[in-house]
Amino acid sequence: MESVKEIFVALMILFGAGYAAEKLHQEMKIMAIKQIQKGQPSLSNFSRKLTR
Repeated sequence: MESVKEIFVALMILFGAGYAAEKLHQEMKIMAIKQIQKGQPSLSNFSRKLTR
């Protein structure tokens, strides 16, 4: 019975870590997009120089 309890706890930890990793990934994507929108200059001038 003790081993069943340990397996259940291990599965809870595994699924909890997966859920936390997914949430962290989503938050990091949102943060990166906001920083890019806020602080990066337009790439049109850079693109024009590359295509000359």
